Amino acid sequence: MGLFDKISKKKNEEEEEEVVVAAKTPEEMKREQKAKSSSFVMGVEKILPVEGGATVLLLGKMDGAAVVDSKAFISNPGSDVKEETEITILGIQEEDGEKNATAGGSVGLKVSASGREFRIGDVVYTEDVTLESKVHSYVKALTNSYVADRGLQLTREEVGNLSTTDVEEIWRFYSWFIREIEKDDSEEKKAEQATKISMLGNTLCRKIMQADYIYCVFSSLTGEPYMLSRTVKNDDGSFMCTAPNVRVFTEAYKERMEEVFKDDKYVIRKIENGENKQGIKHRIIQMLRKTASP
Repeated sequence: MGLFDKISKKKNEEEEEEVVVAAKTPEEMKREQKAKSSSFVMGVEKILPVEGGATVLLLGKMDGAAVVDSKAFISNPGSDVKEETEITILGIQEEDGEKNATAGGSVGLKVSASGREFRIGDVVYTEDVTLESKVHSYVKALTNSYVADRGLQLTREEVGNLSTTDVEEIWRFYSWFIREIEKDDSEEKKAEQATKISMLGNTLCRKIMQADYIYCVFSSLTGEPYMLSRTVKNDDGSFMCTAPNVRVFTEAYKERMEEVFKDDKYVIRKIENGENKQGIKHRIIQMLRKTASP
């Protein structure tokens, strides 16, 4: 070791001895303990203004436990704009009144109304929550609010305010719901279900066609959209392959789809709509023609 190193080492040791760690105040220690005990994720199913609009109550089904005065984050997995906002949990309301914490179930989180425009499908969470958990809570909030609670009785304005990904997830869930849960052979019920499916399908198509761009999964081997199919089991025990489909998605799901289709045989490409808003339409027509080809 050289002389400079020895002098520097001695100087550092002297400085370290002089360092005094400031004691934490009881309030700081309390906040740290709250942060450690708060771990949760909750999709927002309803938004209620309270106290003259200064705060709002975000209602939903929570997984985990939240603590009053602790920090959390809020974002919307279905939005193409990635905007994560830090918030403070000002209060927690359950069916039996105000509490400091909750361990699951339906709750209301009181937060400041400033700094963000809240939407159904927003997700409130702590920093330890995974992307998949956020997406799961987002989908659960959408389907609980729009399908389970309201039976897809939406105004024209509400439908217009849904994102493309919102509509896709609601359409996907409702298709499964009427097939597996809401089984009804009456002609009246079938007509009602068909009307709702048609509304969702038309809305989804319109939003895709109006988008600035979308993404599609391509084959790295052929350079064409990758044809995806799956094998399903019939009621009689036999198996069949579903018709081939291509996978398109919005900016909102790009990160998630990059993880799903990370194999080298897949390539994710952006399809631009162009100034005339015809690019996506023309590309999808090409995809449909190839899908229909023998």
